[in-house]
Parts: sequence; C-alpha cells; structure tokens
Amino acid sequence: MAERIFDINNDNKDILNIIRCKPGIEKTVLAKEANIAFKTLANKLDFLFENNLVDLEPKLKINRSGFYSFGISIGGSHCKIAIIDAEYRVLPKEEFNEICDRYNVFNNDFFSNRENNSNYGYKYFETPDNRTTLEIYLNEILKDIIKLYDIAINQNSLPPIISIGVALTGSIDSSRQVIVRSHNIGYLKNISKEMLLKPENLNGLKERRIEFVIDHNAKAMATCEKFSLYHEDNLNYEYNKKKNVVCFYLGSGIGCGIILNNRLIRGCRNFSGELGHIQVPRYPELLEDSLPQEPCTCGAKGCIEHLIIHDVFDMDRESFQKATSDELSKRIEEWKNADGAAYERKMKILGYYIGWAVDAITKLLNPGLIIFSGKMTCFITKAWSYIKPTVGEMDYAMLDCQMILSKYAALAPSIGAAILSTFPADELIEWII
Repeated sequence: MAERIFDINNDNKDILNIIRCKPGIEKTVLAKEANIAFKTLANKLDFLFENNLVDLEPKLKINRSGFYSFGISIGGSHCKIAIIDAEYRVLPKEEFNEICDRYNVFNNDFFSNRENNSNYGYKYFETPDNRTTLEIYLNEILKDIIKLYDIAINQNSLPPIISIGVALTGSIDSSRQVIVRSHNIGYLKNISKEMLLKPENLNGLKERRIEFVIDHNAKAMATCEKFSLYHEDNLNYEYNKKKNVVCFYLGSGIGCGIILNNRLIRGCRNFSGELGHIQVPRYPELLEDSLPQEPCTCGAKGCIEHLIIHDVFDMDRESFQKATSDELSKRIEEWKNADGAAYERKMKILGYYIGWAVDAITKLLNPGLIIFSGKMTCFITKAWSYIKPTVGEMDYAMLDCQMILSKYAALAPSIGAAILSTFPADELIEWII
C-alpha cells in the first residue's frame, strides 16, 4: 500500500500540490491551472479519493491522513526527527507524542529530555562526535519507523508510511545520493546513503518499499517554508504569491535555500546556496583586531558565517555549534542588561554582516521575499533596525523584497526533508500557482 501511495503522490504531483497550496479550489480552476481537460481531472480526482488522498466534499482538499512521511535533520550540533502528513504539515506535539507513547517509539536514551515548548511534534538529540555513534542512533530511529510501518499495515491504526528524508549540512549530491562533504561534521565525507544503514534496515526499507532520500538542509528548509506560506494559519500567509524566495538558515553555519520563479534551485550538483562561505569585508571598526585564529570549516578565512560567530558572539565554532537558540537569545539579553553601549555595538556588527548577505542576494537574484530561519529567529528581530545592506545606487534591488521570520525556525529542515522524500531523489520541485 505504501509504495502505491508514493507512486500516486508522485504521478499526480501537480494536481495534489495545487490542492495543497489552494485548498477549496474550484475544479474548473484546478483543471486550468493543471492544464488538463476537466473530464480527465474529474477521473483523476475520483481515483485520488478512492486512494484516500483527497476529500471531495464539502470542499476539495488533501486528506491529511493519506500518508505519513518522516524527516530527519542532521546538523552540526543537533539532530531532529519530525512527521508530516499528506498535506505537508508537521504533526502537532500532542499527536506526535501520542504516537511515541502508544507504540513505544523514539524513546531511546539518546533523545533529549528537554521539554518541547513549541506546538509542533519532534524529538532531538545532540549530534555525535563520531560516525559510528551517529549510525547507531540513525538505525535505531529507522527500526522504529519500520515498526510503525508494520503497525500501519497490520492494524490499520496509522496512515501508510511512504518515505523518510534526511537533510544534512554541507555538500550533498542529491542525484547520486552521496554526502560529498559536511563542513560542520567532519566525519561525514564521501558517504553514500546506503553506507549509513545497517543491512537489516536497508533490506527492511527495500522490502516495504519505503523511500529513503538524503538532501541538503537549505533546500529542505526552503521547500518547507514555501509550502507553509500557503497555510492559512501561517502569519506569513499573505506572502504566498511570492515566486522568488530566498531562505537564510543559521545553524552551525549559514545555508541559503533559493526558489526562483516558483522552482527550487539546486545547481548542477545541488551545491548552490553556500552563502556562509562567501568572504566579506570585516566590520570597519574591527579591521585592526586580530582575525580568528582558526580557519572556517571550508578552509578559508573571512567567511561571513565565521565572522558572525567570532565578531558578534565571541565564540569558537565548536561552542557556537552546541549553543541552542535559547542560549544565544539569553546571551544577547545579558549584553543588553550589562552594557547598553556594548550591546549597541554588537547589534551594529551583526546588522553589518547580515546586511552584506542581504545585499549579495538582492543584487544577484532580486528576490521578492527573504525568510530568516534557524537560530536567526532568536535574534533577528533585535537586529532588524541595524541591518544595512550596502546597496549603494542599486537600492532599487530592495524595492519589492520583504523580510520575514520563519514559521518553523530550526525545525524547517526536518519538515522539508520529509516533503522532499515524497518525490524521487533530485526530483524537480516547483509550485505551479
């Protein structure tokens, strides 16, 4: 059943994604947008209804219980797991926790016991410092997903489980499904996705035809953010008509997900968006100070993410990787309470570097929307008035560019990984409307 739903979702992706983005759309409008005859559409909708993927009444919409997909993000400091439904919405915290407790899954000792203060269901653990431990953790998670698949098939108490997506930092070749190099996790280099899995789990996924896909975290994050713009309960819903969107993600470094003309941009090997490794001029007042002694993870000096870590937060790479969004936010509040002048200076430095990033993106791509995500969401509002893109006489590049905060913040790559896994690896992802 699961593999059939996977194929149906992919074979009808245009129709389903239009409905995901515009629930309640009139069938005549849907036929026009999908560029198919109305009679053909009617037959397809009947087929999708029979397979539990859409509801036809009282209005046309995705049946959220059509399937589940799992997303895992592997970052430089933390790894998260989340579940999405067929509407590409992450499961609420209560529903996620009920699955964990009822079926005794994702309760391993390596998961953090820290309370989840968000409305969204997920679990996380600290990224191990070696490949062996990471593989052990990952395979325990996959074993639980296989367990849930069998429960869904045998007991019919869960939606079909069709796929698992893993989002990673660094250079991820999505077409070959290879981790070329993860800059922030040194032991992940030249590894195919199969090399991460134990034989029994690899065979278990194949036997059940559960798709397993790896991708780049910035692409996953951008995919999540774009779909979420169409959710009416998203505060950013008004921006869903923006076709050119750039997402800045700050985790252990800075990634950049790009959508141009409603199409996810990958580049020839999926390596696009390495914004954090663009070298920029240092903040003028710091030019006489010594540069960070350690080079950036890419080997260069003067990379924008490296300067933010050193010049703004006074941290080395390892300390910054381990710092949570709450800890960074607390650090900024301590500056503000201790010394107003020092806080002001830090915000100017932060605004300067973010301004360079915004400047580069707006001049090169002319986007209509920039979404700040990841750890940036914990401090960007404080730095908002200090962001000064050095656009010079090209200030018109900013005319139609709105800057907003992510709905899902650091959870976005996990959600996006799950979404991307519902299509074949390296599939073209686009939004027709």
